[in-house]
Parts: sequence; C-alpha cells; structure tokens
Amino acid sequence: MEIYILTLFAFAISGTVIGNAIHKKFKSKRLYFEQIYSLVGTLKSDLSFRQSKIESVISAYSETVGEELKVHCNEFILSISDGKLFLSKFGFSNDEYVLICDFFTALGSVDLDTQIDQLNFYESRFFAVIKRVKEREEKYGKPAAKLGLMAGLTVGILIL
Repeated sequence: MEIYILTLFAFAISGTVIGNAIHKKFKSKRLYFEQIYSLVGTLKSDLSFRQSKIESVISAYSETVGEELKVHCNEFILSISDGKLFLSKFGFSNDEYVLICDFFTALGSVDLDTQIDQLNFYESRFFAVIKRVKEREEKYGKPAAKLGLMAGLTVGILIL
C-alpha cells in the first residue's frame, strides 16, 4: 500500500515540477522583454541628454538585468570590436530572435536623431511583444503548474 501512495506522490511531484518549469519559461521570456524595453528607455534618455557611448550605457545596464539579457549585452559589446554580431538564441521564437538581433544591430549604426527614432520604433515593437507574451503567460503559463499536478495525479492513478 505504501508503494502505491509513494508512486502516486512521485507522479504528482513530477507533474508539478514540469508544470512549474513551463511557467518559469513564460515568466523568463516576459521579464527579458520588460528589461530590454527598459534598456531602450535608458538608451533614449541617455542619448538625448548625456550622449554617452552606447557600449558604456549597455555595459552599465547589463549589471542589473537577468542572465539572458546580460549575455546578449555582452555579446553586443564584443561585436563592436570584431564587427560581427552573434546573439545566443535561448528559447526565443524566430520572430522574437530576429527582432532582438535587429535591435542590437541598429545600435550605433546611424546619427543621433535617427538613432532616437529607431529606439522609439523598437520601444513600440518591444511593448507589443510584452503585451503578447503577458497574454500567453496568463493563458498557458499560470495554469501549467496546476495542470502538471493534475496530470501527475492522473497518470499515478492510471498506473495503480
């Protein structure tokens, strides 16, 4: 009898862990786009008033963000010296990855006024992505943990 209960408990925990991992994936993507949106705002205000070098602003900003954006910022800074931009894909869709690559490619490639216009454009694009990712997180991410628990219990009961 104890083995049956332990098996059921193990499946329930496994399902919950899988569901939480799925939720974490959605949350991580949302946080990334919120942070890159904030980076755009920081770049806009800095370029408008202080006119610092883009790499110094990004370098300072990268100290306060999550791991994925920190990696992308470091890859961008390295690309300035060798001229070739390569960004890690992580778990982004192709559209999201292209948007991120286009954003980093556009940095520092034009004059100040055009750069600010480009940053306004990317700010609106990132805002739209944040909105879409939040909707997906609400729809799929949050119920994933509960569904994982239910699926684990169901599998455990069926196996018994």
